[in-house]
Amino acid sequence: MSGMINSAGSRSGTIGVTELDYEEGTYSITDVSGGGLSLTVSSGTARYIKMGKLIFCTGLVTMPDTSDSNYARFSIPFTSKGEVANSITGGVAYENNLGGGVITMCVNSTNGVNIRVDGGGSKTNAQISGKSFRYSVTYYMA
Repeated sequence: MSGMINSAGSRSGTIGVTELDYEEGTYSITDVSGGGLSLTVSSGTARYIKMGKLIFCTGLVTMPDTSDSNYARFSIPFTSKGEVANSITGGVAYENNLGGGVITMCVNSTNGVNIRVDGGGSKTNAQISGKSFRYSVTYYMA
């Protein structure tokens, strides 16, 4: 099929008037909650794949012990569109028990991912204090 990348990674056709925008890399995961927290990020886990405006990113983050009441939010590698229609929830596996329920990550702001349980409201830093999260999210960049 014209426009696909073959297994060797070279272009095998023309893609309209633009070239395929594909990139892989690493990024720094930081606290963007406003709480000024120092997150522990496991080495080699903060990775992303960028295909056009579609971003897929992963991470393994451990929260510090805190009583901060801001909504927990981790940084993402590229600014999100920040629109509800472009908010994509990703999966998350927790390393420490959060009290049951399905835990998801949601990109619904321009600069980060929020943690939710059972589709409810976002969790605060205090509610996930000392917990670790392995996650992957997909979203559209601005």
